[in-house]
Amino acid sequence: MGSSRLPRKSLRKIAGNPLIDLVFSRVSRATLLDQLVLATSTLPEDDILESWANEKGLLCFRGSSEDVLDRFQGAAEAAGADIVVRITADDPLKDPGIIDFLVAKVLESPEIQYSSNTALPSFPEGLDVEVFSIGALNEANNSAKLMSDREHVTPYIKKTLMKSQTYDLISNIDYSHLRWTVDYEEDLRFMEKIFGHFSPDIYFPWTDVINLLERDPSISRINHGVAPRNHGYSLSIDKEKLEQQ
Repeated sequence: MGSSRLPRKSLRKIAGNPLIDLVFSRVSRATLLDQLVLATSTLPEDDILESWANEKGLLCFRGSSEDVLDRFQGAAEAAGADIVVRITADDPLKDPGIIDFLVAKVLESPEIQYSSNTALPSFPEGLDVEVFSIGALNEANNSAKLMSDREHVTPYIKKTLMKSQTYDLISNIDYSHLRWTVDYEEDLRFMEKIFGHFSPDIYFPWTDVINLLERDPSISRINHGVAPRNHGYSLSIDKEKLEQQ
C-alpha cells in the first residue's frame, strides 16, 4: 500500500474492480496452482491487505517490507510449497495459461529449477511469471547478500543456476516494448481502457488484448515510455553502485 509512485495502488479501482481483486481473480484460473498466498509487509498500512485476504479466505503471510526474498521464503514455508510461482500484484493482466505452461515445465522436468517468460523478455511487461523450486528459493534466501537480490526475489536464482536448470518461454513475436503493469496514473488509465472494453468479462486472454491494441494503437500510447522495463531493479542496482563508490 505504500507505493511511492502510486500510493495505495493495490486497492485502486479499474473498471470498478480493485487492482488486487483482478490479479487474484485472473491468477485463480490457473489449474496447476494448489494455493494462492498474499505475501505482504508487516507495516501497519498493509493491515488492510491482510483484512482483504481474510475476507477472501486466502492465506496471508507478512514479512519484511524491504527483504522481499525472505518474505517469499516465509510465505512458501507457511504454505508448505514445493514449487513457488512469483506473481507481482501490480499486474492485473496476468494470464493463467502462461502460468500453467511454466508450472508444467517444472513439474515435468526434475532438472528444471526455474522457468519464466521474463529472463529473456519477449512478452509485455506485466505478463511476467516466474516459477521456481523451494530448494532454489531456500538457497537464494540463505546465500544472497546484495540488497537488490533480496528486494527483487529472483536475481540470485537466475545468476547462480546452470542453463540446464532453467527454461525460458519466448513469444514468437516480440511484445517486450508493451507496458502492462501499474506504477503510475497513466498505467491506471491504460488498464481502465482495457478492462472497460471487455467489461464485465475480466478473464479475457492476453492475446485478445494484443488484438485490441493492434486495432487501436492509441491505447498503448497512453502509458508508452512512462518508465523503462524492470525500472525498480535498475534503480536498486544503481543505488548499490553509488554505495560502493
